[in-house]
Amino acid sequence: MSMKNLYHHRWYFALAILFSVMCIYALLEVKNHRFGLCDFHVYYVAGERMLHGENLYRSVEDGFYEYKYSPVAAIYFIPFSLMSYTLAKISYWLFLSFLVCFGFVLTYDILEPGFFHYANYRRVNFIFFLAALALVVHIARELELGQVNHLLLVIYIGILWCLSKKKYIAGGILAGISIFLKPFGLIFLPWLLIRKEWKAVVTFIGSSIVLAFLPCVFMGFTVVGQQYSSWLKQMQIELSNKESMLADANHTIFSVLARYSPLRMTSFVIDNVFLYQFVILFIVAGIFLWIVMRGKRTEKSLLLEGVFLVALIPLLSCTSYNAFGFVECAVILLLYHYNSLTHLQKWLTVLGMIFTGGNIYELWGRKLWFVFENASLIAVGTILLLVTLYLVRRKQIC
Repeated sequence: MSMKNLYHHRWYFALAILFSVMCIYALLEVKNHRFGLCDFHVYYVAGERMLHGENLYRSVEDGFYEYKYSPVAAIYFIPFSLMSYTLAKISYWLFLSFLVCFGFVLTYDILEPGFFHYANYRRVNFIFFLAALALVVHIARELELGQVNHLLLVIYIGILWCLSKKKYIAGGILAGISIFLKPFGLIFLPWLLIRKEWKAVVTFIGSSIVLAFLPCVFMGFTVVGQQYSSWLKQMQIELSNKESMLADANHTIFSVLARYSPLRMTSFVIDNVFLYQFVILFIVAGIFLWIVMRGKRTEKSLLLEGVFLVALIPLLSCTSYNAFGFVECAVILLLYHYNSLTHLQKWLTVLGMIFTGGNIYELWGRKLWFVFENASLIAVGTILLLVTLYLVRRKQIC
């Protein structure tokens, strides 16, 4: 069968191409002696230490590559730690490559359940290709460093998929699993409470409690308590290492709104940081609550709400641009409904995709890359996508 026929008649054609490209990229990284996955090394060592009941947190010994995640997260990486490091790196690269494709499939299946049986396969492949193009910088960065952001993203998509299928217990368990990698998943809890998804809420809390005691299998209760104390200290250090609200390359929504508004000319933001952040959070929460209330009149309202929350995560946490791959669901959803969007919504979607995925170092070079980075255009693009989701819900497109 020709490539053209595969494109028209096989829903997985684009994903097969994408997976192949990621595998070829791995070979190129090996050839160029850049197959490092330095972040994965941290998880690999943590898995080894957990397996042997050793201390996970060694700031002096580990230096910059100190383990900063929960004791439970180290357990997740034990299967990789049972392999040689070289084999583990290859396996993790392939695992992440599979997750990229799997995340696309799960998201589309929420939009169009069972699409692989009867959908317009040409359209499916076209959307997958466009989404991959918009997200390539995030996917490449995730693979190069061997991070956990995409793993978290697919868990979040899995939560939305479970909720859309009324598999509330499975969704709650996934949410519980996610918070031990990074506590971002807590953002789902108020939403689940608003939607009165009690099974998911109870399972979320219950699975979190059970998982919290899992390290006791490898360490004694006393040692586990010490490990949690060290983790909390790490989190406190991370929270205290905040950039100035008006600093370049601060990608939080608080900083972007201050820097792109007249507030930049005043001392209010600097002198009243917590009050300013509270006001912005209150406004964002109000907008999201309106989206949820408006969705009661809309069939299949769940996905847009979940997508909004996931895309919001990197804007609320003081993080680098690496976590902005969380816009993946928003990109796919808006591409899926693109023909139903107004001209304004289409322009906002395109600009949002360009800003969130256009800062490619190899394409622009060092100077322009830093201009893009310092202006926080990646955060601006994410905000544009969130505005588009708001407008989509306002028009009740989905």
